[in-house]
Amino acid sequence: IMMEGDWVVAEYVDGEIDETDNYIGYTFNFMANHLINTTLSEMGVSYPGLWRVLRNSDGKLKVYLNFGEVDILDELTEDWEFVSITNDKIILKDISDDAGTVEKVSTLIFVRPQTTP
Repeated sequence: IMMEGDWVVAEYVDGEIDETDNYIGYTFNFMANHLINTTLSEMGVSYPGLWRVLRNSDGKLKVYLNFGEVDILDELTEDWEFVSITNDKIILKDISDDAGTVEKVSTLIFVRPQTTP
């Protein structure tokens, strides 16, 4: 499902901070060989990255996103748990468990881009 066309960020909440607006105009395309291409539509600038779906040691299905050090996209570089996935929506969450910090839950939701008739 992930490799079947383009996706956009419908929601990205990092802890209690809604950062969705930072990703308006970005299109994500999950490709073969674990490659992901992110395009900023206004400028046509593309940013390559990596993705992979694996089961972790707890048996949970996770998607690993890695955008390297691209400023805005490095926020999404994480090992995300699948909450749900349908043909039109992917809901992911991450629970930070960094030693010495307060637990933080982040949510990332991808949807299919709206097409204009």
